[in-house]
Amino acid sequence: MVSHTPAFATSPEDLSTLALLIFPIWRARASALWTRAIHARVVRPFERAVLSTMTIDEASISLAKASNVRLSPLGSLAVCNVYKAVVYLAGRAFVRAVLDADAQLGDSEVYDAEKDTREDCREEERRAVVNAGRSMGGFSAELVDLLERICTGMFVRYEDTQPSDDSDTDEEERDIRTLLGAIVLYRGLFPSGLGLTSSVGLPVVLSPPPSPSRRNTGLRAALRVALDGEVFYNGGPDLEEARDRVIDMLVDADRASRRRV
Repeated sequence: MVSHTPAFATSPEDLSTLALLIFPIWRARASALWTRAIHARVVRPFERAVLSTMTIDEASISLAKASNVRLSPLGSLAVCNVYKAVVYLAGRAFVRAVLDADAQLGDSEVYDAEKDTREDCREEERRAVVNAGRSMGGFSAELVDLLERICTGMFVRYEDTQPSDDSDTDEEERDIRTLLGAIVLYRGLFPSGLGLTSSVGLPVVLSPPPSPSRRNTGLRAALRVALDGEVFYNGGPDLEEARDRVIDMLVDADRASRRRV
């Protein structure tokens, strides 16, 4: 086997593909090519996100589980990484949206440098994921754009978070859209759940309370369906706690609506 890299194999995509092809039989050379790929002349954000966070060993294992025949090996890994990152960030955004009301009870006027550092790190992490997704285009770009709009407080309709054709939606994309949709529905139904808690420790919904209109009844039903999604059961204890909190708030809102009828 020749030990030199062909002249055409200069892009990160070519170098990483060659590295993965020879990895089972020539690991040292594969590792060198993988490292070389990140130092190519032009490295797109989604390529850098994979090459800088995964070893050739990790990439080989992940590719065996998540290969997409329509994409290059590096593209397949990038899609998988972006989707996982967006699921994580969307879950964290939902937790903050629901549970920050409790955290604000302990806020003081004292400057918290550590809190500022955490916020900066979260924003930097989100920007990296958004840049990676946008550089890929397609559904990845669409999902990171939704994440960015929601996390920065821009108006997003619930319908915008749902797939146009559910039959063509894979599990990870469905998880992302479930989480993003739940955030939009929660903020629309409980826009003023800030700073106060009830006697049982739940955020109090200030005026205007959820309307008993048919539309809001439908939104509450949609939120219940979203909260029953599998992603809420596999996202860790904080996500489960936030989900349970919202379910209790929906029960309270339903009771209030029935009393007003």
